Amino acid sequence: MRIFRSFLLAAAALLGGVATAHGEGLCARVRIEIIQRLSFERQAFEAKMVITNGADAILTDASVTLNFADDAGGTVVGTPDPAATGAAFFYRMTGTAVLPGSVPAGQSATYTWQIIPAAATGGTTPSGRVYYIGAMLRYRINGELQEVNVAPDYVVVMPMPRLRLDYFLSELVQSDEPFTPEIEPPVPFTLGVRVSNVGFGAARNLQLDSGQPVIVENQLGLAIDFQYVNCEVNGQPAPVTLTANFGNLDPQAVGVARWQMTTSVSGRFETFTASFTHAGELGGVVTSLLDPPTTHLLIHDVLADAPGKDAVRDFLARDVDVVRLYESDGTDSLVGVAAFAQLAAMGGNRYRLQLGALSSAAGNLPNPPAAAYAALADPSAGTLMVASALRSDGKVLPAANLWQTRRWENGRFLYQLHVFDSQPIDSRNGQPFTYVISLGAPAIVNHAPALGAIGDRQVIEGQTVSFVVSASDPDAQAAPVLSVEALDVGPSTDLPSAGPGRANYAWTPPLGAGLAGRGFRLRFVATDSLDPNLQTARVIRIQVLNGQSYQRWKDLYFPGITDPIVVGDGADPDHDGFSNLVEYGLGSDPTLPGAPEMTFGIDLVGPRKFMTLTYRRRVNDPDLRFNVLSSSEPDAGWRIQSREISHTPIDAEFERVTVRDQVDLNVAPRRYMKVQVTRAGSNP
Repeated sequence: MRIFRSFLLAAAALLGGVATAHGEGLCARVRIEIIQRLSFERQAFEAKMVITNGADAILTDASVTLNFADDAGGTVVGTPDPAATGAAFFYRMTGTAVLPGSVPAGQSATYTWQIIPAAATGGTTPSGRVYYIGAMLRYRINGELQEVNVAPDYVVVMPMPRLRLDYFLSELVQSDEPFTPEIEPPVPFTLGVRVSNVGFGAARNLQLDSGQPVIVENQLGLAIDFQYVNCEVNGQPAPVTLTANFGNLDPQAVGVARWQMTTSVSGRFETFTASFTHAGELGGVVTSLLDPPTTHLLIHDVLADAPGKDAVRDFLARDVDVVRLYESDGTDSLVGVAAFAQLAAMGGNRYRLQLGALSSAAGNLPNPPAAAYAALADPSAGTLMVASALRSDGKVLPAANLWQTRRWENGRFLYQLHVFDSQPIDSRNGQPFTYVISLGAPAIVNHAPALGAIGDRQVIEGQTVSFVVSASDPDAQAAPVLSVEALDVGPSTDLPSAGPGRANYAWTPPLGAGLAGRGFRLRFVATDSLDPNLQTARVIRIQVLNGQSYQRWKDLYFPGITDPIVVGDGADPDHDGFSNLVEYGLGSDPTLPGAPEMTFGIDLVGPRKFMTLTYRRRVNDPDLRFNVLSSSEPDAGWRIQSREISHTPIDAEFERVTVRDQVDLNVAPRRYMKVQVTRAGSNP
């Protein structure tokens, strides 16, 4: 027996709506993707068979069938197919030997298998279950078929974990508002996960690794980025890395992790979806110990503080039109939403809050409600900070349960005050509590400057890349001082002023200086005018492209030839069916017949199967346009696909891209995919 790690690739696809300066009613759709990999130790077995040929003739057509049985001798199913259902074991051959095989006279051959039990195979008791694994060996000697029934050996399969993942993403993102001249500072928002072990075995060394958020769709090309700024696991601060280490998660136990993120532009997340794949070589759906993940749009991190509850914050989430509380101990409950909330001024920035009737769109709110939530207009319109909420029984609500938000709506900021209480009903009289809300002037703190969004750039050698860098002081003091530092030798560090808190940046990479194909990093810094220790920095990358790449490519393969029949975009001088432009874009040789590098595959998304196309595409020519099209017919119905699921850099000229079809092969079993290469301004 040996221990190995099982991996989950969880892709959280997020669709955000962020306002742009193109018009009051226009929203830009930006989709980001966060790849997470869940790993933990689990049980596996290794089987080995050594065949020794003691005869004088070669042993041929050797084949082995593995047989599985329970402790009562009953047959159980084992399969080498990672997409099978109903099997108790998955197995695959390892090592270099293959079947059917042959063994020369007087020699031996060793065959090994990795055997992985399915989720329920270990049962529910701590002692596990006993199984027997045997084999039937078949081979030929001198053309005669021989069969050997290999005596079984036993294994003990221990009970296994079963993991259920709930993902939470803040629905409201507060950052710079494009409709205002000021640069509002970003407010961290939450990406959270709750892992529940609903199985009968422990998940050991459980670890969740997150990839950096990647924007996979940006309709208006906004300069926008997403960054991690904080992390905690089970309520305890964790290193600000992309790894959340849960340790061992016992049966029926729950683990919670949160990442705090910021982005450069305000907006709202409209949808949040997650899916996972399990490596086929580790058993795929046969051995998966993971339930399909569930996603929720997060209203806020709150604390259910009833007697007996832990001190780990919980998730107050909106599931379509229903508000629920997802607690760190695994409890889920409906939350009553106040039909109205009345604030009465008491003087001295104090207000008496009375909640109206509580209800839920689900219609089955418990009586009395287990928790209450209200959102109401902020009486200070964002000018004062919320200080405390004193309940009518003398209890002060936890700070996490009282917060303020700001969002742009109908040409102005809408400021709201939010209140959550996990015990909203007074048990002494059965009536809702009332609250005294205290607001206070913000503490005088000198904050670091807010630096405007600056995205990565591309520039063709010999041409100029230029843009404006801007920063503002959130304390409304003097404009910050802007500077730039080149982290790689080459780019200009000249930053002329363009007005208070604004500066121009421009750089022209010279032709013939060997800069094409290289990326250069620049660090822009905004320094507080009163305290030089308060700084905000952002690093961008400028990629230098070869402005004459296509012509140089043609000169390389067709020196001195100008005849369009040979060097034209649509010409095919090697008669392999691929034009010059296609071979240039996909990196193949136009003088040698042969298809460009393209491979087709299958991507499993739960029970669904999608065709994929992986191809190599050129990245150092901004005039090129690439589309992947798919259809159920070879000669009609072609539609552009936009679901790029991976990008892998190859070198300064090329990257390898995988695109997934949008039609399930279970629905349409015959699908076609192709790559279209065009130049800007030309017809396909």
